[in-house]
Amino acid sequence: MKIYNISIGLNSTILLGSALLISPIAEAQTQAKDTTMNRTVVVEQEYNPDIRDAWKINRLPKVEDPVIVSKKVEYDTTSLPIESLPVTAMKIQTKKEEQKQAEQGYARLGYGNYGNLDARINYLFNLSQRDRLTLFGTMDGMNGQLTKLQHETINQTEEKWDARFYRTQAGTNYLHQFNLLDLDISAKWQQENFNYGSNLMESGASDKQAYTSGEMHIGIESKDETLPLQFSAETNFLIFNKKYSVSGASAKENIVQTKANVAGKIDDQSKVNISMQMDNLFYSSQFENYTSLQLNPYYEFKNDNWQLHLGAHTDLAFNYGKSVRVAPDIAVNYLFADSYILYASATGGKMINDFRRMEQIHPYSNPEIRMSDSYEQLNATIGMKSSPFTGFWFNLYGGYKTVADDISPTYNGMITFTQGKTKSLLAGLKLSYQYKNLFDVSAEGCAYHWDKTDEDLLLIQKPAFNLKLNANTQVTSKLNLKIGYDYTRRTSVAEATMPTISNLTMGGYYALSQHISIYAKVENLLNKKLEYYYSYPAERINFIGGLSFHF
Repeated sequence: MKIYNISIGLNSTILLGSALLISPIAEAQTQAKDTTMNRTVVVEQEYNPDIRDAWKINRLPKVEDPVIVSKKVEYDTTSLPIESLPVTAMKIQTKKEEQKQAEQGYARLGYGNYGNLDARINYLFNLSQRDRLTLFGTMDGMNGQLTKLQHETINQTEEKWDARFYRTQAGTNYLHQFNLLDLDISAKWQQENFNYGSNLMESGASDKQAYTSGEMHIGIESKDETLPLQFSAETNFLIFNKKYSVSGASAKENIVQTKANVAGKIDDQSKVNISMQMDNLFYSSQFENYTSLQLNPYYEFKNDNWQLHLGAHTDLAFNYGKSVRVAPDIAVNYLFADSYILYASATGGKMINDFRRMEQIHPYSNPEIRMSDSYEQLNATIGMKSSPFTGFWFNLYGGYKTVADDISPTYNGMITFTQGKTKSLLAGLKLSYQYKNLFDVSAEGCAYHWDKTDEDLLLIQKPAFNLKLNANTQVTSKLNLKIGYDYTRRTSVAEATMPTISNLTMGGYYALSQHISIYAKVENLLNKKLEYYYSYPAERINFIGGLSFHF
C-alpha cells in the first residue's frame, strides 16, 4: 500500500512556494497534525500489475506413466565365413581407412580337347595419379583333327584334316592425363600360325601360313569442357605381313591412318562436329599405293524427348577406286510415355578392303588380286524399344541395306573373293530381362531376305535367319552358370549351301578364394558339323577349362 500526502491552503501561491522549499525537510520529519489550514488526506490503491507475455511462461507437461510395447526379435541368419572374424579384439596399430582398390593384375590359363589353349595376362601399373601403364599378352588356338565337308556340286565327300591355328598377342598402353587433355600411346604385336589343309591351296603351294601384324598408336583428346571447341586427334601405324603366297613372294601392307574430330557447342542442347579419317596404304607386292579420305560433318541436338543427328559421309579416293562417293548419316530418337523410344537411322560409308578386313571375313583367305573397297550406300533401320517395367527390355526393328562392291569368299582350288552388289531386308525382335544380380535372360531373332545377284556366291556366308538365346544365373555367391544357343540358317545358293549352325554351349566359374577361380566351357553340345566360314570346319563337341587369378 502506498500513502500520498496532499496539502490544501487558502493562499495557493504562498502554499506552493512553501511546499517547494520545505518538501525535502517535511519528508524527513514526523507527520504534523491536521489544523484548520492544513489537512492530510490518505489515498489507498490496490496493487494489481498486468504481466506482459504471460502466455510465454513455461509449464511442465503432464507426466504419464511409460507404456512398454513388445517387439518381435529378428535374428540375422546370414552365414559368416570364419576367416572374416577378427583375430584380436584390438589392434595395436591402425591406419586410415581407404576404399579397397580393384586388383591390378589378371591371369588365366586353360586347356581342352582338340589342343584348345587359352592363356591371358594383364597388369595395370598406377605410376601416379595421372599416369597409367598397362601390359598384356594372350595366346589362344587349337591343334586337332577336324572333319571337312567338301563344297562341290556333284560329289560331296568328307575327309579328315589335321588343323592347326594359334594366335599370339602382346602389347602395352600408356595414358597420361594433363590438365586440359589426355595423351594415349599404345603398341600391339600379333602373330598367327596355321595350316590350310591340302584342299585349300593350289598344287605346289605351301600348306603353312604365318600372318604378322602390328599397331602403333598415339592420340590426344581434350577434357576441358569450358573450352569453346572440343577436339581429338590420333595417328596409327598399321603393318600386315603374309609370309607365304601363291606367287611365292610375301605380301606386305603398311597403313598410316590419321583421325581427327572437332566439336563446337552451340548451346546446352546442340553442337556441330567435323570428323575426318585419312588412310595411306603402301604395298610391297603388285598392288598400287593409294590414299583414302573420309569426311563426316554432322549436327546434334538433344533434349528430354528428342535426340537428332544430321550429317553426311563424303569419301574420296586417290590413285585407286572411285574418286567420290556420298552416303547419309542421320539418326533420330524420340522418347514418349516415359519408357518408350521410337528410333530411325540412315547411315553408310566406305569399308576399306585391306588385308585385315579380308582376314576377318575369312581367316584362310589368300587373295592375289586387288579387291575394290566396299561401299555401304544405305543402311536404314526403324524400330521401337522400351522398358515397361524394371529389368525388362524389348526392341522391335526392321531395316534395309544395300552395299556396292560387297565382298564374299569363294573356293577355286583355294579361298579367294568375289565382289558385287547386295541388297537385303531384315526384321528382328530382341527381349531381355534381368532380376537384380541373380539371373538375366535374353532372346534375339532376326530374319533376312536377300535379292538374287548375278554372282550367287556373294550370298554364301550371308544369314537367312539368326536366333540367339542366353541365360546367366548366380547360383551362389561363388558359383555362376551360363547357357546359350546359337542358330543360323544360311542363304541357299545354286553352287553350294553352307550347313546350318546349331550350337548349344554351357559354361561357368567357381570362386575357390578371393583371388582364384576355376572356369570351364563346353561348345557344340549337340555334336553338329559346323562351319562358321566357308569351307572351314569347326570343332565338334569341345571343351576348355582352367584357372583364373586376380592379383
